[in-house]
Amino acid sequence: MNIVRQLREKRGMQQKEFAMRIGVSQPTVSEWEHGKKDPSGDRLVKIAELFGISTLEVLGIPLDPSTNEKPKKYFPTDEELQFALFDGTEGITKEDFEDVKRYAKFVAARRQSIIHDDNN
Repeated sequence: MNIVRQLREKRGMQQKEFAMRIGVSQPTVSEWEHGKKDPSGDRLVKIAELFGISTLEVLGIPLDPSTNEKPKKYFPTDEELQFALFDGTEGITKEDFEDVKRYAKFVAARRQSIIHDDNN
């Protein structure tokens, strides 16, 4: 994840300082910067907060502030979702992950139903 390195270096931070500020080890930062691992969801949020940017920008999805356009919808891959939800892809079965996706769809449908009911 070279964006992490770019952001860190732009602020003049060493890996060790950056790691301490977001609560991970220096080797973890190195793994992110060399593309061996990706930050988990909570770490993405901490990185975004530290640099004052969106989590989409941390993921390398640029937002153009000169336009009033909403960012294009981003659909994460199953692997990205697994990293965000389970802090990696190890130990999660395909069946468990499918259960999580079904539950997320249920929650989204229930939320839409509540919003629809509130508007009537």
